[in-house]
Amino acid sequence: MFDELSQLGRDLTDQTAFAGPSGDFSTGLKQAIGFREFGPYLAAKSASTTGEDLELLRQQGIEDMKLSTRRYAKRQIAWIRNKLLPECNGTLTKSVKARPYVLDATDLNTWDSLVKAQGVDIARQFIDDEQHLPNATTISEIAAKLLADAKEKPNSVLAWKRFHCPICSKTSEEARDGVAYEVWLNGQDEYNQHLQSRQHRKNRTYRKRQAERDTNYLGNTKSSSESENGD
Repeated sequence: MFDELSQLGRDLTDQTAFAGPSGDFSTGLKQAIGFREFGPYLAAKSASTTGEDLELLRQQGIEDMKLSTRRYAKRQIAWIRNKLLPECNGTLTKSVKARPYVLDATDLNTWDSLVKAQGVDIARQFIDDEQHLPNATTISEIAAKLLADAKEKPNSVLAWKRFHCPICSKTSEEARDGVAYEVWLNGQDEYNQHLQSRQHRKNRTYRKRQAERDTNYLGNTKSSSESENGD
């Protein structure tokens, strides 16, 4: 993993990506779990730091990555439970049904039996006789818990209200690559999460300061114009 991170860091055209905590991890591959967490370690390594200091940064990166992975997993589970499963449940009375199955990959030593074999078996049953698929809640304890916790009423993705964020949207003049883009969010939950995100707060601060600079500039321009007219 460390070799891969180092190689990807060398391949990036923006060599400031690993410039410590202030590096930009908001675009492309740099958004992946691991880049931000090991930023200080890779920056120190590129600066030829060795010994105990480098090892401390490496261990801190490992702990930060574990924490980020757990947080990401929790968000995934919440999305599956609150968005995907209700949508699947809403198809059970229709001609084309979406049947979700949850396989337990907690223990990698049992991957072949609990994930690979069960997954292949379910796929074969689906191909042979879709009407006699196994009950999804009986596959594992995790499946029973996750599927039981799903919202009863479908929350169709087609019914989600779309929210536009003018603060994070950029014109071609503002965008680094010169290509304008708009930020849209699907549903109230996703929009609320976006409003709390670090990137949104950063953009909000930037917009506020930009507005203050524009106001000060207009005020100074008006004062200069009035002075000239008075003279």
